[in-house]
Amino acid sequence: TLRLDFPQRLEEIQERNVRVELFQDGQSLGWLPLGWEESGAQVGGFPAAVALRNEDGGELGGGSWPGYLDVTVENLPQGEYALEFTGEGYVPYTQRLTLRDYSQHVTLGTGDGTFTLGDVDGDGAVSRRDRELLSEALGSGERRDLDQFDLDGDGEIGVVDLAYLT
Repeated sequence: TLRLDFPQRLEEIQERNVRVELFQDGQSLGWLPLGWEESGAQVGGFPAAVALRNEDGGELGGGSWPGYLDVTVENLPQGEYALEFTGEGYVPYTQRLTLRDYSQHVTLGTGDGTFTLGDVDGDGAVSRRDRELLSEALGSGERRDLDQFDLDGDGEIGVVDLAYLT
């Protein structure tokens, strides 16, 4: 489960190519985009699904502001795995896990330092430089600035975006 601690429009999640890649013993089994509801998918030949939920944990039901993105991969054999979360403007995050006698549930968040939103300069970290760059772009309506600095996807670069980064 990826918990979206800061509201972000579904379209922004899609445009930022938020996804998870599954590795087994260092080998990629495949990836899933997290901005689209998907059932009947396969990752490495295993059944997989993505569900979008609202901020209360219920079905998104056609809404534009998900609170949670759930990924399920079924029937994986016992072993060592890694989930690698990536997205434009996010700090990449890898969660390692071992499947032994039971299933695993992992919860990550965009505001707790696991899969953090706000890496606007693309260096793999949220830093003072990111804050400076976003501050300089406040109020800009230029397309390239909106693509880079409009973190919540509301069509403006404003104090909410700066608060997300901070």
